[in-house]
This record gives sequence, C-alpha cells and structure tokens, in this order.
Amino acid sequence: MIAGLVASFLLPQAPLTRTEYGVPVISGKSIDETMMWAGYATAQDRMWQMEMSRRGARSRLAEALGKQYVEADRHQFQQFYTTAELQKQYDHLPSKMKGWFKAYADGVNKFLNEGNLPPEYKANDLKPEPWTVLDSAAITINLVQLFGRGGAGELRNYGMYKYLDSQAKISKRALDVFDDFLWQNDPKAIPTCYPEDDPVKTQPKFPNPTPVQTLKHISKLPDLGLFELLPGLRVVMLEENRKQAERLATPFKTGSYCVVVNKEHSANGHALLLSGPQMGFTVPSVIHETSLHAPGLDVAGMDVPGVPGVLIGATPDAAWGLTTGVADTEDIYVLHTVDQGYTMDGANKKTTLTSIDIPVKGEAKTTAVRQDTEFGPIVFEVKPKFTAFARRRVYQGKELQSYEAVAGLWTTKTKADFDNAGRKATMNFNCFIALKTGEVGWRYLGEVPIRADQFDPRFPLPATAEANWKGIIPYDQMPHVWNPKRGWVCNWNNKPVSWWPNMDTPAWGESFRNNVLVEHLLPPAKKTVDDLDQAVVRLATQSLTYNTFGPYLTGDSPLGAFHGAMLAGSKDAVIYNRFISELRTEIFSRTTGNFAGADNFALVAQPDVMARALRRETKYDYLGDRKPEDVVKAAMDRAVKASEGLVFVPSTIPVPAGMGIDPIPYRERGTYIQIIDLAPKPIGKNVVTPGVAASGPHMADQTELERKFLFKPMVIQP
Repeated sequence: MIAGLVASFLLPQAPLTRTEYGVPVISGKSIDETMMWAGYATAQDRMWQMEMSRRGARSRLAEALGKQYVEADRHQFQQFYTTAELQKQYDHLPSKMKGWFKAYADGVNKFLNEGNLPPEYKANDLKPEPWTVLDSAAITINLVQLFGRGGAGELRNYGMYKYLDSQAKISKRALDVFDDFLWQNDPKAIPTCYPEDDPVKTQPKFPNPTPVQTLKHISKLPDLGLFELLPGLRVVMLEENRKQAERLATPFKTGSYCVVVNKEHSANGHALLLSGPQMGFTVPSVIHETSLHAPGLDVAGMDVPGVPGVLIGATPDAAWGLTTGVADTEDIYVLHTVDQGYTMDGANKKTTLTSIDIPVKGEAKTTAVRQDTEFGPIVFEVKPKFTAFARRRVYQGKELQSYEAVAGLWTTKTKADFDNAGRKATMNFNCFIALKTGEVGWRYLGEVPIRADQFDPRFPLPATAEANWKGIIPYDQMPHVWNPKRGWVCNWNNKPVSWWPNMDTPAWGESFRNNVLVEHLLPPAKKTVDDLDQAVVRLATQSLTYNTFGPYLTGDSPLGAFHGAMLAGSKDAVIYNRFISELRTEIFSRTTGNFAGADNFALVAQPDVMARALRRETKYDYLGDRKPEDVVKAAMDRAVKASEGLVFVPSTIPVPAGMGIDPIPYRERGTYIQIIDLAPKPIGKNVVTPGVAASGPHMADQTELERKFLFKPMVIQP
C-alpha cells in the first residue's frame, strides 16, 4: 500500500519522492545526503516561512517588512544571542550533527539557486541571502526556548499582589488571597506519574516559605505600582514577538498531549502512541512533515521548517512524543541600578553591553542593546526608581544540546537508549517513548534550578548571593516512569508527579485539562488504536472543567441533562460556558474586583480556585454568609438569561483564503497528530492541517481529513 502512495520526483531513482499528500520521502546513500534533500524539499514547500523564521530569530524582520517590526526585533535580541554566541553553541554539537546542519543548508541553497522563489520575495522586494547553519541553529534555539522553558512569572505575580493589596475589602489579607490564587501544590491535581509508580526515592527540595518569610521577601522588593510593572510584564512575556510570530505563521503557541500504552494493556499486544503537539494553527501550518531514510536512519514524522530532522515521530523500533513541561526554569531578579551597573551585596557591578544594528526597510537603521548581568539580561527598567529586572535562565547558552536529545530518539531501541538520550536535554519537556518491544516510558526532561528555600519563588528575587540558585536538580531526581502499573502514561502539560509544586505559575490543580484524557483512559478494557482515535475527538469536544463543576448541575438545574459535550449547535454548551464566567463573577468580584479587565479576571481566577472557594477550602472566605448552592443558582440564572436564543459555535482551525473551504470546527487538538502501532512492522498515521506545502495542490489537501477526524498513512519504512 505504501509503495502506491509514493510518487517519483524528478527522476525514477531520485532520492526525493513524495506521497499523494506531498509528503517528502527521502532515501539517501548517507544521512548527510538525506539531510541535504530534506533541506531542499522543505524549502520547496515552505521557503518564505523559513525566511520569516530565521529573520524572527535573528532580529531581522524589520529589514524585510518595515518599521512595524522594529520592536519585535529589539525585544528578540535583548533576550537572545549574537552571531558569535550562536556559533559557540553550534560548535559544541557533535561533528556528525554539524554535518547534518551543513547538508540541510546546502539543500536549502540548492533550492534558492534554482531561482523558483515564492512570490512573497518579489512582493517585498527582497532577495534571499544564502542559508547558513546558524540560521537553522537560531530557529532551533528559538523553537526550544518557546516550548521548553517556563517561569519568569514573578513580575506578573508581584503586580497581582500589589493589586490585591490595594483592594479595600481585602484589607490586610492580601497574602491570603494571593495564596489562594497562586497555590503551590494541589493534592487533587492528576499527575503524569502516580505515586505507586514513582521510582524517585530522594526527592529534590523546593522552597516552601512561611507567610513570615514571604512578607520579609516582599519587603525587600522595590515599591512599584501596578502600572509601573505592566510594561515590563509585556516584555518579559514576549507579547509583541508572539503576535508577530503568529502573523508570520511561525511557531508561537505551546501545549500538547501524549499517550503511550504498553503491550500488556493493548488489545493487539503492541505498544501504542498518540501524540498531538499543540503549536497553534496558521496557514501554512507552523509545522511540516517528512520521512527520512539512509543507512542507519529510518525516521518519519513532524519537522519544523528550518530545523534538520524529525522532532516528533517514529522509527521501525520506537515512537515518541513531546509536550511542554511547564517547569519553572527561569527567574526574574530585581537589581538596584547605579551608573553603568547595579549593586550586589553592597558592591557595585558593571553590566556588559552588547549591541547590534537593526536595518529597517525604507528607514534609517536603528540599534538594539542587550545589557547582561550575573543574573541574565536586563529585560525591563524603571529608571526613575533606579530599578531593573533581569531574566535568569537555567539553560542559558545550552539550548542546542536539546537537539542532541531529540536526535538520540531516532536510534532508540531500549530503555537505556531512551535514558541516555534524555540526559542531553537542557530544555523542559515531557518526553514519551513506546518501543517495539512493547515497553513504554516517560521522562520529565531538562534542567531545573535548585532555589534558596527562604525566598518565595512566586516573587522577583533580590540580586544577592543569598537568593542565588544552589545548583541544578540531578537527572535521576527528575520525575520519570517505566511500564507503570496502569499500563499507560498520559500527559496534557499537567503536573509531573505529586510532589512537584507549581512554583511561580499556578497551572496544576483539580480542574486541569488532563482530567478529560485520564477519564477516557480509565476504563479497564485493553486499549485499541480506535480508543486513541476517540481520544482526539473527546479532547476537542469535551468541556475541560465539567468534571469539576458537573456535580453542581443536578437534575433540577437547567443543565441537569448536560454531560459536558461542547458540540456545535448545542444550547446547553452556550449556557455552560456562560455559567462558568458568571460563577467566577459571583464568587470573587465583590471581594477582588475583576483584576482590571475580563481577560485578566478569567486568567487569574481559575476554575481550581472557584471549586475550592465553593467548598470553603480557601484561606479567605469569598462566599461570606452565602450558601454555595445559592451562589451557583445566581450564576446559573444569569447564564440562562444571557444565553437566550444562542447556540454553541466551536472555535475553528483556519484554512487558506480564496479556495472555497470552510474553516474546520473544534480547534482543541494537535497542530500535528500521529497515532503509532508498534507492530513488528510499525504502522503509523497522522495529519497536518491544512497541508504540507504553502502553495499548490498540497496546500490544503488535508483539511477534509482534519474536519472528519481522519488520518493518512505515514511512511516509517520505505
């Protein structure tokens, strides 16, 4: 069947062929030759997207697109690397991998030299420069930074504390409310590794400050108002860069889910894998697909334009998936500034200034300056208060090592291979593996700092030796599991293990979205490929909070017959969504206000806090003399009234304009989705929306597959 899917490209024996969906299948005489043709094929499909990716990573968007991109270029450089620093990381790659990057660049340049360029070059009066290994290195680093880092939420949290402290009704209990909204560890949160499977006997230590220690920490911070902090928050979170990345169809969003099932719990006796990286939806897709073959290499799956090789995929021996780990890998340090520097423990320290020119199309060039300190680059200053904030990153200068970890998965056959590949990772990912032997496993990868225990990790840290990091959590103390008792492991960016805290980002609680995935897998029957198919549908169409709030919707409720299905045309789904919003308002608004806006309110007052407040399990009593059932009824009454005449319209996946194709409903799914059956000869299927190419017949030929929750075959072996 596979042979019939592959059409010859150029010559009958050409290394590059394509399937009926345009997926490049490359069979070279060496891995270098295969990588060269991979660069060529990806450039054929996505050259303009690759151009935007390298310019976005290297602060050169304004040169091609104009002054509206200057701020994105400037912010990128202030938290990224110079050409020399990129070269240093590249030089540390193993020689064979440097050869892959060189061969990939040669393939891209082969395409550029042929002159059949995408029309965007002419439209923007732009002539492409030769592709270099550092272009691919920059895109790779930018990608793993986006998906493999977490934290740096301290400015946001400090701003929230200042807001709470200003609310008259809260009075002197701002820290209690802050603790409710930014909790550290919820025992009801479902982890990836369950306690009975946890092999880590000596757990790493995490900060667990008392209220007295937290208040002492806060007292050391500069007295800044909320509106003084907000501009810095936008810079730290790279808001401008993310907006531009989405506009240019380059990676901008993080997420992802994954499931692995071992042979004992699989109906066909083979290990199974479902992987759905959630990277946002654009036209063309932010991801690409390829199938690479050479002596010593057979691998197929998802690649990202500009990055050599397969990032999520399968080989004849294994299949793997990656999801964002959400660990706290970065901290914001606050510095007292002096002329040309800052103070640390009473001594003056100088900042190191590095600048680059930013060419601007049709305008004079401008300059970007990066200020480096012992605590990372300065990302924001409040000059009238002699205050600066630096972003310290545990992975600084080591991001490209994570490419080595992924490449190690291409030849993984055993647990030892999997563990050894993971040791290379510097960035934080959940990494899942399913082997042809029938075994499955998971590791929480990357470097996570060990922090001083007398400081509260939710707030900016003072730039002192006392508050400095104390090392990195050892690899063997990072959460992991192999062949768990349940026979399966699943993750949707959730808590790794029961003892791992939220730190500075209040993500993991009882209402976290993985409850939907776990509920789907809990029935004891052995799992099938069809079960994984249905998981994709369920995750896209089921309310992520219904398991938490469904018990409040009794038979007497207007939603008594509702079971959480968020289906197009449903009246109940509209009421339910509005009910959650009204319930948030009913519980909190009279105490906290709306946090300066509806979007902020929804972000801060999460369903987990709502559920605890209804059960009166919070430090602050938000209900007062009201009964929980009365609060629920008031919210439901308003929701029903506000939803009259409305039906649920699901969010959609975009499709190319002008082709007469309707957008695809139900956006909550993978940007790329693959399901692998590790049979003696593995069988894989996947989907890339809207298609592999940016133009031509394969621009949108997978839209109907996605619309119907269907897949196409993968070419794991030629």
